[in-house]
This record gives sequence, C-alpha cells and structure tokens, in this order.
Amino acid sequence: MRKNKTLLLLLLVFVLPFGLAKLVLNQHWYQAGELNKGEFLPEQVMLLLSDNRQWLLLHPKTDQATNLLPKLISSLGREQHRVRTLSIAQLSKREQDKLSPDYWYICDPTGLVLLRYVIPPQQAEQLQVAKALQTDLRKLLKMSRVG
Repeated sequence: MRKNKTLLLLLLVFVLPFGLAKLVLNQHWYQAGELNKGEFLPEQVMLLLSDNRQWLLLHPKTDQATNLLPKLISSLGREQHRVRTLSIAQLSKREQDKLSPDYWYICDPTGLVLLRYVIPPQQAEQLQVAKALQTDLRKLLKMSRVG
C-alpha cells in the first residue's frame, strides 16, 4: 500500500503541472504578451542598400520626421552611431512602392524592414509614437550584433 501511495504522489508531482498547463492553454486563460510596440509588416520587404552597416529609420519626407527622428537618434546615447535616418524618397521607385508614406519604419543593416509605426496627425501623438519607436530600437540594438 505504501508503495502505491509513493508512486501516486510522484505521478501527481510530475504529471499534474503538465496537465494544468495544457488545460490553461486549451481554455485560453493565458494571453501571451508582446514586447514590441510597433507593428510587424504583413509581408517581408528587403531593401537593396549598398554599403549599409547601420540600422535605418525610414520616413516620408516631412517636417515632423526631419525634426523628430534626429532627436530620437541622439537620445540613444552611445548607440547613436549605429542608427541613421533615410527618407523613403531616396529609395528606388520599386522599393518606394513597397512602403507606405503613412508610416515610419525600422530597417536592419541587412536591408530587412522589420517594424512600422503609424504617423499620427497631432504633435503629442507623434511624440508617443516616437517614444515607442525608441523603445523598440533600443531593444533591437541591445540584442543585435550587426550595425
């Protein structure tokens, strides 16, 4: 009897957590969080940039972008040499067609456009989006060894 009791206790200790985890996942009681604040692109976009060794902040040619994004880069501190801004208008016509002028984009040094951020019309909202972009960019720079 004691042998069966020990076996049952061991089974409960090792099998019960897996059963509970399966139940939680199947019943959708757990919602996975997202670390990024931007939106992943619906399709993969690769840019053909020669001699690019930096992360890029792609933007439409607007006054807000030319004022706000350089300040964002300077706020990165010692990592600011790894990032630069580039206007979408400076890309080839084929690459411009893949990107919407309604977004700011983060592009890695290999040319892969990773995240996009909607450009809101109000100045206060633009600062919030720039803060979200800065947060994601800091995480990417911390985790990446390229650029």
